[in-house]
Amino acid sequence: MRSYVVFLFILSFFLPSLVNAQNVKIGFIDLKKVFRDYKKVTVMEETIRQETEAEMSKIKGLKEEVKQLKEEIPLYKAGSKIRQNKEKRLTEKLFEIKYAEERANHFFTQKLKIGLEDIYREVSEEIEEYARKNNFFMVLRVAEPDFFGSQTAEALRMQIHTRDVLYWGKDYDITNTILERMNENYTKEARK
Repeated sequence: MRSYVVFLFILSFFLPSLVNAQNVKIGFIDLKKVFRDYKKVTVMEETIRQETEAEMSKIKGLKEEVKQLKEEIPLYKAGSKIRQNKEKRLTEKLFEIKYAEERANHFFTQKLKIGLEDIYREVSEEIEEYARKNNFFMVLRVAEPDFFGSQTAEALRMQIHTRDVLYWGKDYDITNTILERMNENYTKEARK
């Protein structure tokens, strides 16, 4: 973050002379919107959600077994062979549930992380390709503060304090163009 601030500080001194020296185009993109509206992100998140539900369903089944064992154990005499076996199964099921929950959480978190990394790389490559073809000097990330979202005042304050670009010409906002290109390419790939 600090290097980005230093970059913007240095850029503020040199940009006016660059703009005067040559016709420099700077593009702007709202990555939050790209990740919200890119179809591939929606499909990936839905797939992960379905996998999570399937895993949680299995865990729920294990929890039902635990509940049943907890109800059955007091029905048997303390120290009896049947009670000991049920107590042992209960302990094993509790460990199995703990392991299954941790495993599911880890793998689904990893899948989401890897998926988002791949999509970010794909978005970056698309932006770079578009910027080169259309002679942009650079493309900066922009974001509107979410004044009407359901967030705390502190979260909104942080959002306002971390905004890097306060104004940008909408003529150079390439968000919708990039989104259209990526959604079109994704739709073509999905048909194959």
